[in-house]
Amino acid sequence: MYGVGTSWVHNSFLAIGDISSEVSILVTALFVLASAVIFMGVVAIIQAIWVRLPRFVQTGEKAYTLSFSVSKESRRYSALGTALGWIAFEIVNTLMVSDIAFPWLQAGYAFIDTWLVGLATVGGVALVSFFVLVTAIALYRIQRIRIFTMVLAIFPWLLGIGLINVPWTQPIEEKEIVLVQSNLSITEKLAADGFTQSWRTQTRLSMEEVGADFVIWPEGALPTTLSSEVKDSLYTLAAHTRASMIVGMFGESMSENYEVVLHNIAVGVSKFAPEYEEYKKLKMAPFGEKIPFEPILGPIVRWLDIPIRSIDSGIEAQDNMVLDGVNVGVTICYEIAFPSYIANRSRGAEFLVTLSEDGWFGNSIGPAQHMQIARMRSIETGRYLARATTKGISGIVNPKGRIISTMPANERGVVRGTIHTMEGETWFVRYASKLPGWIWGAFAVLGGGFLSAFAGVLGMLFLRRFVSTANDASDSDEDAEVEGATEEEDAEIDLRMTAE
Repeated sequence: MYGVGTSWVHNSFLAIGDISSEVSILVTALFVLASAVIFMGVVAIIQAIWVRLPRFVQTGEKAYTLSFSVSKESRRYSALGTALGWIAFEIVNTLMVSDIAFPWLQAGYAFIDTWLVGLATVGGVALVSFFVLVTAIALYRIQRIRIFTMVLAIFPWLLGIGLINVPWTQPIEEKEIVLVQSNLSITEKLAADGFTQSWRTQTRLSMEEVGADFVIWPEGALPTTLSSEVKDSLYTLAAHTRASMIVGMFGESMSENYEVVLHNIAVGVSKFAPEYEEYKKLKMAPFGEKIPFEPILGPIVRWLDIPIRSIDSGIEAQDNMVLDGVNVGVTICYEIAFPSYIANRSRGAEFLVTLSEDGWFGNSIGPAQHMQIARMRSIETGRYLARATTKGISGIVNPKGRIISTMPANERGVVRGTIHTMEGETWFVRYASKLPGWIWGAFAVLGGGFLSAFAGVLGMLFLRRFVSTANDASDSDEDAEVEGATEEEDAEIDLRMTAE
């Protein structure tokens, strides 16, 4: 799973520059191995706990006892324990410390174009993943308990159809959005004339789209730090295009140790007045923007001569941007993979914006995966989402996760489309995304226990019916055998009497 699904990590290390292919392959292999070991470890632990959960075992006709042993009955539903372990890993991976969090390959993302995706409006991608696994288990066991497994396999899909069509959020007004995709490589942006080339390319594309309400440039669109000169230039452009702007670049601030630290930021510029909003990226990509567990892994990274520049995180309590009266929930790149964080940013927001630099992925499956993840966030939050990237895939997504306007990767141009600002909240945003991780885990175990108990009850009913039928058939066979034996004995007696 990780070997294929995160193969783009190799491209990302090569894109950093000054890294040999051998070192990149080694680091990627270690990353895949570590991810797989953590995944298997969590699944194995949850399954081991699951099969040892206390169960009432029948010891007589009307006698039951509480058992903690691994029984034949518990092994029968061990696959459900595997599913619970899988989901526990997915949930923990979105809630753990950002140094090592990597919530990328959730099973639910692969089913975003199916009926099952409607469940994301109430439980997020984790609930979709859970019922994907439940469906797989049901299909695997379909020959053993047919009616129950058929119901278990079909019901979530039918429920998903209903949930995706619930009007969780309501439109307010139309807005015209323009996304600029410069198709400049990372090397071009970091060159000596990188700022000039980036400014000219994106300015020209923006000025061709006069009349939009918002013009959005991608993450790191300007390879420079925010200054008063840059602010003035952006306001002049916003006033000329008559569009508010959101632009990705870098910012600097003073740390507690009085050191200048770098931030990955998005700047909002009003078209009516020189007023600016700022958002600092909170969740850093491991090894891309920050070395996780610096005291331990830092020396290894430096020994391998991997040029990673540490970027400082923003604070979690950041207000949304308000541009020309519109509340915009802005996030940057890797943050889109965190369901609860995006749900938090969507509260009060009328539409969502995510800026990304997907040039790090190279020509891999990474950009397509990233867009797929962004589409899931639209469904979970019931919001339109505008995704601006440097090299693609840029696009506008509606609240049902459908791409309404896009541009392929590795092309230069703009994506233009109409969105609706939205109000209201999905059940996931209002309730589920606020739950702490341990409560999610409890729900998973209790939900799994309910399914297991339900399966056990139905299984016992079917088993009793089968046993009853088998016993009746057996009794009939025994009666026939006895009857036959009696007739044979009578015949033998008659023969002996005749012989005498």
